[in-house]
Amino acid sequence: MINDDELKYAVTNYYWSKEYGVSVNLNSGDIISEKDTAFSGTVREWYQSLEDLVLKTTNEFNWKNNNEKQKIMMYDEIINKSSEGYIFTKPTFVTVGIGAWKILQCCRRFQTVVENPNFEATLLGKVILKLNPYYPDNIISIGEFGRDKNVFCIEIKEKF
Repeated sequence: MINDDELKYAVTNYYWSKEYGVSVNLNSGDIISEKDTAFSGTVREWYQSLEDLVLKTTNEFNWKNNNEKQKIMMYDEIINKSSEGYIFTKPTFVTVGIGAWKILQCCRRFQTVVENPNFEATLLGKVILKLNPYYPDNIISIGEFGRDKNVFCIEIKEKF
């Protein structure tokens, strides 16, 4: 079970709004003016933005913790250019509450793990999502308190 003290000691806390079309500042959780962020996609696309944030934050977590990585060559067909990139060689563990789990289930890269479909899933095969029913509904933590040097949290804002 996570407590408020652990959240305070997370290296980075990000925020995301569950309310469709309501954008919040990633770092403070404050509402951003609708004029600045007009969203015209579907609810599923809105939920997809949470999945993208989890993947981005997972990469940031891996860099900050100096996790093993392998250099690869990438090719971008749109700009017709090659570049170097990195992939992390070990899976990253992410703990989620029931509310976050339900949102992420709507995402295209969410796949349940056959052996434990009610409590474990992956994103892109490298991010292992673990449902903890005792975890706060609105918290996603990347890394493990007490084990990893740097832990990241995403708080899902619901009420404004």
